Amino acid sequence: MNNEDLNKELIDLRKAYDALKEYYERDILLLREAEKQVYRSEEKFRKAFKTSPDSVNINRLSDGLYVSINEGFTKLLGYAEEETLGKTSLEMNIWADPDNRKMMVSQLLENSKLENFEARFRHKDGSLGFWTYVSVSA
Repeated sequence: MNNEDLNKELIDLRKAYDALKEYYERDILLLREAEKQVYRSEEKFRKAFKTSPDSVNINRLSDGLYVSINEGFTKLLGYAEEETLGKTSLEMNIWADPDNRKMMVSQLLENSKLENFEARFRHKDGSLGFWTYVSVSA
């Protein structure tokens, strides 16, 4: 290969490098913007979840293990976060009728969502709470 061929190949390589660099920089900018959008979305969810006066909790579908609860849950049922997380709703005897949980899980598995499901829950002090309308998605 002579010098002219090498120079031509070098120019072609620089063009290819510049194009790849441009694509890479654009992808990095798009990724950073997507990360910002995800962060904003997560922040909105966190604020809505934590500040809702309603009882809101996130449970594992398979066994009802509490993953997260909000202050509304604590105020309504009397359970603090540290005594709830890592336990199942059945362990804590929260369902007044445990068969309601079975029906809820069955409907979620069948339809991937559940709306206007009525269930009665037991408070920490053992008293039964009012009927609650639960809307959830799997």
